Amino acid sequence: MNHGNANNNQNHTFAQGSGSQPPAQSVPPGYSYPPGFHPQNVMYGQPSQYYPQPAMPYMGQSMPLNITHMHPFGFSFGHHPSVPLPPMPLSIGSPNLSTPVGDVSQQTPNNNPENLKAIENYIFSLISGGRDKSEDTSPKSPIESHSPQIIMTSSNSLDNTSDEDMRGPSPQITMASSVSSENVWIDDVISHVEAEHNLDPKDVQEDPKFKRSLKSISKNTTPPLTDAASLIPLTEQCIALFNELKPASGEFGRRMKVLKRLQKIISNSFLDGNPNLHIFGSSANMFGMKDCDMDISLIINEKVAGSPKRIVMRLADVLRRKRMKEMVCLPRARVPIVKFKDEVTDISCDICVNNTLAIHNTQLIGSYSKIDIRARQMGYVIKHWAKNRLINEPYQGTLSSYAYIVMVLHFLQTRNPPVLPVLQHMTAPGEERNRVEVEGHDVYFYKNIETLKEFGSQNTSTLGELITGFFRLYAEEFDWNENVVSMRTGRYLTKAEKGWAKQVHDRDNILFTIEDPFEVTHNLGRLVDKANLKVIKYEFKRAYKLASSGSPLSKICEQYIPEEEK
Repeated sequence: MNHGNANNNQNHTFAQGSGSQPPAQSVPPGYSYPPGFHPQNVMYGQPSQYYPQPAMPYMGQSMPLNITHMHPFGFSFGHHPSVPLPPMPLSIGSPNLSTPVGDVSQQTPNNNPENLKAIENYIFSLISGGRDKSEDTSPKSPIESHSPQIIMTSSNSLDNTSDEDMRGPSPQITMASSVSSENVWIDDVISHVEAEHNLDPKDVQEDPKFKRSLKSISKNTTPPLTDAASLIPLTEQCIALFNELKPASGEFGRRMKVLKRLQKIISNSFLDGNPNLHIFGSSANMFGMKDCDMDISLIINEKVAGSPKRIVMRLADVLRRKRMKEMVCLPRARVPIVKFKDEVTDISCDICVNNTLAIHNTQLIGSYSKIDIRARQMGYVIKHWAKNRLINEPYQGTLSSYAYIVMVLHFLQTRNPPVLPVLQHMTAPGEERNRVEVEGHDVYFYKNIETLKEFGSQNTSTLGELITGFFRLYAEEFDWNENVVSMRTGRYLTKAEKGWAKQVHDRDNILFTIEDPFEVTHNLGRLVDKANLKVIKYEFKRAYKLASSGSPLSKICEQYIPEEEK
C-alpha cells in the first residue's frame, strides 16, 4: 500500500453525505461498508469521521461496539493517540460466516478457523488498501515487520511535536516494526549496518535467480599465465575500472557538507545528550564507489536521550520536518536505523545510534587503503566482480562488500614479501602495545601511516598478478575445512583456535570463516550456507580460469544472468 503522495495528490474534502466522491477502492470479498460511506484509502492527517470502519464479519454475531477511530496497531494515522476522537458504532456481522451449530469442541467462537482467517484477511486488507492477503507479490528486500509498509507521521513516544506538526502535510516516514511470522518486503532498505548486524541465517531469503546449475570447469590445457608481461592487459583494465568506479574528486567534500548540515539540524533538535555525527563504512574508508550510501553513526548519551529505538524515532520526526526524502525508520531492527535521501544533494543516508565500533573499524580499513594504492584498486575490482556475479548479497546467503575487503587486505598481508603490514600488531620503536577498549573490544592499531608509505615496495607484483593470485587462492589453495581468514593477525587461524570447529548456534554457519578484525567472535561468513558456498567456490574457479588464460576483465566480471532470464 502506498500513501507516499497522499497529501500532495488528494484533496481531502470528502465527508459522508457530501456531493464530492472520494476515489473508489475495491471492497474485500465478504465485506460491506456502512450505507452512504464511500470507500477510500486511509489518508494521512484526516479526522476520524472521514473513515467509518467497514462492517466486519465476525462469528455470525451482531453486536454494537463503540470504539474510537482506532488503527489495528493501536492508533490512527495522523492522530496523536492521547487525543480521543468521537466514538463510532461498528456493526459486526456477516451472513458468510457463522459459528458451527452444535459444535461442542469449540470452547469459544474464536476457535473457528474460518472466522480467524476472515479476521486476518480483513485486517490485512484494511492496512494494504483493499488487497487480498492471498494476492502474491514479487520478492523484494526483506524487512522484519508486523505488517506491510505502514506510513506513519510520528509516535506517541516522540517529544517536542505538536498536534499540528503531526497532522500537517509533510514527507512521509515508512515505519517498519518488529519480527513476525509473515515475510514482508520493502524496496531498497539494505545497508552496510543491516547486512553486517541485522541478519541471521534464518533471515536469508531464497530467490530463484540465485539457484544455479553449476557447470563443471575444465582445467586449462595450457599453463596458466603467471609472468607480469602476460598480465599487463589485465593490469591496465583493472586500473581503468578503478578510475571509472571511484568517486569524483569533490565527492568527499560534498558529503562532508551534508554531514555538517545534518549535525546542525540534530544539535538544534537534541539539546540533550551532546549529539555528534560520524561517517563510517565504505563512504569514509576509501573503498566506496561513486553514488554509494552514506553511513552515519549518531554518538549520543543514551542515559539522557533515551534508548536507540526512541532516538531513531525522534530523529525520523526531526528529519521529516526538515523535508528529507524517502524516509524509512526501522526502530525495532537489531541495529535501529533511519534511512533517507538528503533533500539538497539526493545522497542516500543511513543513521544508526552509537555504533562506535564501526567508526574505529572504518579508520582501520581507511589506514590500509592509504599505505599502498594496489589495496584500494584491488578492493574496487573485487567488489565489482562479486556484485556482477551475484555473490555480494548477504540477504541471499553470500558475502557483504565489507567481507570481500577484509579478504583482499588479508591476501595482501600474506604475500611474500607482504604488500601490507599488520597494523593491529605494530607499535612504534620502543613503545609497548596498549589495549584500547571500545564496547569490550580491543580497537588498537598503529596509526602513523606516513611511516609505512614504502612498506610494500619490495613486492613488485602488478595489479593483474595480484588479482589472478587472489582468485587462485580461493579456487585452489584455501582450506575451507580448517582455515579462518584473520586480518587482525595477518595469518590463517584454524577453526579449532577460534572455537568454530563445530556449529554451536543455528544462527551462525561456519562453512566460510572470516574473522572481524575488532569484534573477533563475529564471523563475517556466518550467512553462507552449503548451497551458496558451492556458488562462491564456483565463481572463484571460473574467475581464476579466465584470468589465468588471458581473458579480458570484462569477461571475468561479466554480469551473471539467470538461465530463465536469458
